[in-house]
Amino acid sequence: MQSIRDVISLAILDSNVKGGLRWPLGKAFSGAYISFSTITTTYENPSVKLKLRHANRFDFTTSAGETGWEVRLFLQMLISKLQEENVEVGLISDMLQENMKLIWDDLCCEPFPT
Repeated sequence: MQSIRDVISLAILDSNVKGGLRWPLGKAFSGAYISFSTITTTYENPSVKLKLRHANRFDFTTSAGETGWEVRLFLQMLISKLQEENVEVGLISDMLQENMKLIWDDLCCEPFPT
């Protein structure tokens, strides 16, 4: 609890930074304090699940922050086929191509290169 009080007591009001608070650079804390928030959007159909996550991180010990996008792609039907015995390589290739075409068409609105 004392460490949290220390972090709060060292906060400096600053309207020029995101969130309106900053901490003095190089000031030692008795613990690692990193704050983050995320917004996740999931798109899914029977064969594909796409998760888009926007992450916002701030490290109080260094007064540095970063934001970024993370993308996770789950090819559900393709994974199921790969787990089967005696699967045809051509079938897997066709399924992968179909999934990539679907993603390309939906995200880029341009034809998939062949």
